[in-house]
Amino acid sequence: MNIIILIIATYPVTIAINAALIGSALKDAASNGQVVNKDQAREESKKETPKCAKIYFLTQLVPFLNIASSGLMFTIYMSKKFSVINSLNKDNFFKSMTIEEQKKFEDNPTGYNAIKINSDRAIEEEFSTFLDLSVINEEGKIYYILQDDKIKILGGEGFGNLLTTEKKKEIIENFVINKEINQENNTSEKEEEKQTKQTRTRKKF
Repeated sequence: MNIIILIIATYPVTIAINAALIGSALKDAASNGQVVNKDQAREESKKETPKCAKIYFLTQLVPFLNIASSGLMFTIYMSKKFSVINSLNKDNFFKSMTIEEQKKFEDNPTGYNAIKINSDRAIEEEFSTFLDLSVINEEGKIYYILQDDKIKILGGEGFGNLLTTEKKKEIIENFVINKEINQENNTSEKEEEKQTKQTRTRKKF
């Protein structure tokens, strides 16, 4: 009976170790002012899983071996965290935090808070839109959402990642907000012209 309890207990312990590993990695990235680049992560998930990763996933199913493999992975990460983060940066796995996200993390610089910030960003991005920076002859994107008629910048890619938040907002205002206002004004003017012509036609008859 005791052995069965021990076997079952290995799974929540393994989950806890893996959660600690993820929290540590996201905390280290957040300390550099970064969050996970969801688009890049999605692209990586489409690639064929390396053999070593497949073996690691299989060890997670074996009692006691799961704790050992997860513990080893955590130890390796803690000893080589800077090289791991740098390697992920080269693969464009992270992108810059917004000013609001940086403040949230600085107020509570923990792994749990880093996970929450990344989770909140992922949810926001599901409802966000982006501006392709080809409109200013550059390669990249600016991600944003509109909240109560205010622009909230979520981040950028390529050239968009090099711009300040204020510059990103300025570009969105010029190429999205003002463009929409002009289109609405043009539509209203056309409607007025159409109504004026119809009125004149009626008067003739």
